[in-house]
Amino acid sequence: MAPLTKDEVDVLLAELNPLVSTSEQKIEFGKAIYMALFTAYPEYIGLFSKMQGLTKDNVEASEGIKYYGRTLTDSILEILQGASDDGELDALLEKNGKEHVTRNVTKQQFLVSIHPVFIHACMDRY
Repeated sequence: MAPLTKDEVDVLLAELNPLVSTSEQKIEFGKAIYMALFTAYPEYIGLFSKMQGLTKDNVEASEGIKYYGRTLTDSILEILQGASDDGELDALLEKNGKEHVTRNVTKQQFLVSIHPVFIHACMDRY
């Protein structure tokens, strides 16, 4: 059974929409999550090709974090939209996992860091 019902997905998307309806809002939403990640794990900045050589002190002003902030938000929205359909959700998560493997990000790095950081970033922001 899918983790969310279609009605639950619709409610979440309706709640998120005012926060991510423009390109700039998508960038800022994703940046907030990444800044929480990089505050907790500054060594992860170097895992991103568009942020090589940056530190937690200067990454927030970079073009790279704008790009990654937007793509993270788009990915979150895509996964959320598929969260009421087991097959679709599995395919989206499989795709996301494969993309991170090609970036030399281990399962442990991904799971240990992103879950608590994402929750914390959302709680602090909203």
